[in-house]
Amino acid sequence: MWDNGHMNSLLVATRYDDKPKLWTCWPLGRIEERYFTAVGSGGKHAQDYLESLSYLCPRDVDASWAIDAAVGGLKAASKDVYTSGRDIVVVRKEGIIKFGDLIKSHQEKADKEAIEEIKNKLG
Repeated sequence: MWDNGHMNSLLVATRYDDKPKLWTCWPLGRIEERYFTAVGSGGKHAQDYLESLSYLCPRDVDASWAIDAAVGGLKAASKDVYTSGRDIVVVRKEGIIKFGDLIKSHQEKADKEAIEEIKNKLG
């Protein structure tokens, strides 16, 4: 039975015919092509941030700009108390690249270093 309060969506990234594409699939079967999107409990905050970048033109931005936009969206998503973890996935003609594990390993290293620094300061 449909429950709008517990709606989930699914992101699908493809390279069909060597053309990178991103799709949002909704619970009742609607499928929408996206240039950028966000999901999860903080997805609305991230999506609002991305949409606020009024000069966003996905066909004309470079990877560095897109990554900065994604990081800004992740920061905006952190307004949601249930948001945790970060992940960036880049869909390119050459392939789909996931960076979540890299981000997680750097965060864990930074956490350990910060804790050690705190311990050293307290003696």
